[in-house]
Amino acid sequence: MAGFYLAPDNTCQPVALCPANNSGCVTCDATPSCSVCDAVNHFIGDLSNPALCVCQAGYYFDGNLCQPCSATLTDACLTCASQNLCLSCQTNFTLTNGNCVCLSQYYSFNPSTCLECSSGCLICSSASMCQACDTANHFVMLNSTCTCLDGMYLNGNTCLLCAAIPGCLTCTQAGCTSCDPTFGFTLNPSSQIC
Repeated sequence: MAGFYLAPDNTCQPVALCPANNSGCVTCDATPSCSVCDAVNHFIGDLSNPALCVCQAGYYFDGNLCQPCSATLTDACLTCASQNLCLSCQTNFTLTNGNCVCLSQYYSFNPSTCLECSSGCLICSSASMCQACDTANHFVMLNSTCTCLDGMYLNGNTCLLCAAIPGCLTCTQAGCTSCDPTFGFTLNPSSQIC
């Protein structure tokens, strides 16, 4: 909660108001509100309460100073309550057990960036290395990538039946790759239609 910090004994303690020595404030006005926060020691003004200075992203208040979040927390941690307890994460990350991890269907590109897996992939380690495909939406694994089931083609991020194309048995995004001879269909290779 704004105006409080998590003390080492796991209790919430009030942050000192300006002009106390441990407030993070360099200059106070008569209100008393802080007019200049101690930026050298990683304090910035609190937008919700002008009387307070708070620690900048990646730091937490230990009761006296802003301390860096631990190296054990990922670079995606925006705010932390203590050295090893993250409170908020960057986009495409989620908070899990006090740390930031990539959302489902994303992979860690670097410690502060998660990128989206390819179409149909639920769990991946890179853009081209999928570990689990979205079988509920007709994707199957082929050489570490997810492709549509036979008889389907990828349209955007969705697998659609090739049968939606008249006479088509198998297809790709570009068009049919085989046609149904039972009903007299043959493939026109140049147009990829039956």
